[in-house]
Amino acid sequence: ISEDVAEGEYIIIAFPDDTDITNIDATDCTIAATSSIGSDAFVATKATSISKSDETLTITLPDVNTQDKIGTGATVEVIANDVINPPIPGDYTLTVATSGETTPVESASYAIETPTIPPPPGIVEVYNPAGILMAW
Repeated sequence: ISEDVAEGEYIIIAFPDDTDITNIDATDCTIAATSSIGSDAFVATKATSISKSDETLTITLPDVNTQDKIGTGATVEVIANDVINPPIPGDYTLTVATSGETTPVESASYAIETPTIPPPPGIVEVYNPAGILMAW
């Protein structure tokens, strides 16, 4: 980050359209940061307050270290559980802003793919000589 984020200020994450964040609560969100100018590093601190609007998650920064802030130059990691991805496979991005840095920064693209699910164990598949799957 290029500007301090103090205790009580915000980290704002805008997820792609059709991302479902309705099930997220504060206990689903953790924040960690590296040391930086004027602040110590901290690990996996639970959020104490969040708000949601459509696909936008706003996390209020809790008491994270003795300086009560994430300092300039820190690398920040936010983990949010209970996010339901968009239903359509494809490449997506999200944006992140803070109380002090209000212009959102876009993430690198990430892919949501349809999983390949193999047949369950114990199912026998029978093929005829032409290689066609027969009823089982």
